[in-house]
Amino acid sequence: MKRFLGIVLLFLGSLVFGGPARAAVTVYMNGSAYSIPQKNERGWGDVVTSWIQATSSGTLQKSGGAFTLTADADFGSSYGLKSAYFSTRSSNPSGAGLFRLANAESIGWRNAANSGNLLLTVNSSNQLTFNGNPLFPSTALTGERVVSTTSAGLLTTLSGASGALVTDASSVPSLATSSADGEILRRASGTVGFGSIDLADTDAVGSSILPVANGGTGLSTTPSNGFLPIGNGTNYTLAGITGTTDQITVTNGAGSITLSTPQNIATSSSPTFASVTATTSLLVEDPGAGTDKITLQAPTLSGAYALTLPTGTGSANQVLTTDGSGVLSWSDATAGLSANNSVSLAGAGSIAIGTSNAQKLQHWRVQGASGAVTLSSTPFGSSAPQDRSLICLTGTSDTNTVTIAVADSAKGFVGNGDVTLGQYESACFVYLSTDDRFALVSRSN
Repeated sequence: MKRFLGIVLLFLGSLVFGGPARAAVTVYMNGSAYSIPQKNERGWGDVVTSWIQATSSGTLQKSGGAFTLTADADFGSSYGLKSAYFSTRSSNPSGAGLFRLANAESIGWRNAANSGNLLLTVNSSNQLTFNGNPLFPSTALTGERVVSTTSAGLLTTLSGASGALVTDASSVPSLATSSADGEILRRASGTVGFGSIDLADTDAVGSSILPVANGGTGLSTTPSNGFLPIGNGTNYTLAGITGTTDQITVTNGAGSITLSTPQNIATSSSPTFASVTATTSLLVEDPGAGTDKITLQAPTLSGAYALTLPTGTGSANQVLTTDGSGVLSWSDATAGLSANNSVSLAGAGSIAIGTSNAQKLQHWRVQGASGAVTLSSTPFGSSAPQDRSLICLTGTSDTNTVTIAVADSAKGFVGNGDVTLGQYESACFVYLSTDDRFALVSRSN
């Protein structure tokens, strides 16, 4: 009776207070919603049991087994899957490799135009194909084999010695082999094979002249000895090399051209020339060591002139002199000295030393013709001698003395007073062309 009353009281309390509160969290498993109770709640046994059963049957297990998706699984853009391999669900997949497919399955890409698929697969002949075309022949590529295609478009290999792959009129491939070195692939009598080309056969080389644009010369004329094809701006012209008179001589032969000079010009040769013009200098090398040189060069000239060398080598202690016209000769070092010229002079006379062709160094022995005399204001004549001519006078008489008076005029004598020469007394004068005067150089009294 007491138990019954307790149940009645509990029932009445639930009516008054609404029963115990239920707080829940909703979770989803494979698209189905489940209400999971919070802490210290009661009366949720059936709901929790259903969620646990759904979790057990709807999640991926380490032990493997079937795990059927009802839609595509998207793993996001940041991470992927890692696995030892990925296998197809079809029967008889490959037993090795990362992607293990059956024979008829493929790996596909979308084409660039987004109008079709490009599939990489294996055909029934065990050939790897891309978009239906075999990539490799079914026969192994061993030594002395070439790849060809059959009439069905399948890749295969042909075996044989070294050669080339050819096709007949029906596009059936075969292997052409060469029996000798130097042969080329050609077509003869409808058959393609190895052999030599007959250059006289117009079918082989054509009936026209091979133009320059196609690698030929454009010429049909047989060249003469020494002729060469020389470019003319558009084609070639057969022509010989032209020499230059007294410079290059050209000698043409059968298959040869010889170029030569009129004389040997090697460094060891001794060529002969009518004249040689050196615009800067002429170098004469030491014939022994061959390193030291003598340089001959002309000064700055106001006009051209010629020097003619003597005919011989001269004698010892001789010097090279000129006649004033460029003709050189060998002369003694004392040449030009007029020694022991003696003269007796009249009053107001002059000493005839000569003109510009006279010797530049002269010595005169002088005295008056009858008594003492004084020479004229041009004591050495009215004609100018060579510039820097030296005239030395020696008196021979104390009675018949000779006096050269100072005269500051053309061809006159300038110095420190008149000069009077008695016996054994002397004086020397030099002619200065710029002043047109004779200057006293020395005197003994």
